[in-house]
Amino acid sequence: NPLQPIHVFGARYSFFSTPYDYAAAGVSIDTIFGTLNTGTSASPSPGSNRSHLFVWSSPLLQYVLDPTPPADGIHLGQGYWVYLQKPAEVTVAGNLPTTTTIPIGLKLGWNMIGVPSLTPISVSRLSFGNPAGGGTISFADASSSSYHLVSPTLYGYNGTNYVSLTSGGSLQPWQAYWIYAFADTTILLPTGGG
Repeated sequence: NPLQPIHVFGARYSFFSTPYDYAAAGVSIDTIFGTLNTGTSASPSPGSNRSHLFVWSSPLLQYVLDPTPPADGIHLGQGYWVYLQKPAEVTVAGNLPTTTTIPIGLKLGWNMIGVPSLTPISVSRLSFGNPAGGGTISFADASSSSYHLVSPTLYGYNGTNYVSLTSGGSLQPWQAYWIYAFADTTILLPTGGG
């Protein structure tokens, strides 16, 4: 009796995150997606299925690839790109979050974030380190003209196109999102839905 998949990634580019910390659980990228293609798209290496994982680095103004951190494993709250030659069925769970939020450092410019939750998270529940010092501020405040800390629009990817998401929307599990920061800050991603 085969294991039922927790999630299935399609054979295409995927802009993804996971609700599990696979790196902390010792689950490799190859376990989730299959082995790295060291050939070309037209002539893939035998038995391979995936490209490198890649993550945008705002300070470097370029993508970093596995095994370079943060693309060295699948971490909570991080967004990634990967190209799969055939669908990948995820049958193993990693570590679930043990805190109510996951802090992710954002750098000036575009940043890739993930959804550390098994259920959708309302954009309005995102919070940020207060640039004035001490405590946190809401997404509404962080994206307002008063703070001008982050853009009021996040962007997801539906497999074909980018899709905009604003304060009335929800971040979906297993998806990743682009967020623009006008200054270095920390986003606190809720680990429970709502």
